[in-house]
Amino acid sequence: MPIAGVGEDVGIITDLDELRKIADIVENDEQKDATVERLLSYVTPRALGLSAPQVNIFLRAFYLRLTRGHYIFINPRLSFPEKEDWMTSTEGCLSIPGQFVAIERHHSVALHFDQCFSIKNGTELKGECPKASPWSLFGQDAFVAQHEYDHLEGVLMLDYPAAPAKEAPNKDSQRAEAAKARRGRTKGLFHRSQRSMRLERQTKLKTKTKPAVKSKKVRVRKRKK
Repeated sequence: MPIAGVGEDVGIITDLDELRKIADIVENDEQKDATVERLLSYVTPRALGLSAPQVNIFLRAFYLRLTRGHYIFINPRLSFPEKEDWMTSTEGCLSIPGQFVAIERHHSVALHFDQCFSIKNGTELKGECPKASPWSLFGQDAFVAQHEYDHLEGVLMLDYPAAPAKEAPNKDSQRAEAAKARRGRTKGLFHRSQRSMRLERQTKLKTKTKPAVKSKKVRVRKRKK
């Protein structure tokens, strides 16, 4: 009997129209077990993350390879900090091979979930995570979580406006900057040496000993008795 939201195993989906479908909530153990099993079968050492929709299961779950370990999250949600903490993340995608996009992402997120499973050696189910929701993620961990969560919402990395590219300095400008820095350092050393010499001379003048003054001998006359 087919399980709701679980499609046939057809490999990694690359059809962009299919990937723009919004995933449904995981509601029962059958859906959860089928999703975890399918995700585990497609996890590779190179993958930082993989969402259930990418393997033809349109349910809310994804795999993340975090700095603290490998995990599968069921019904994940993200919350973001109030302050502006945007950073540029250069991302690729297993469903969009050969393409990389620079995207402005939050540097930190809070990851909430209904269940979390720890993965041993990248492919073996170890058991439920001991740490409760939410988890605080930063840097690359936060970027990967946002990327995989986008898949659950039917959003692709190609849907984002490209982050402004920073112009790389050419070799001539790099040499000029390096020479300028060297001149500045040399000039600073010269000025410091001049100042130190003046101070040294002043100190010597102040501490120069004065010629000793000969003390006068005072004669004391003895009274005759």
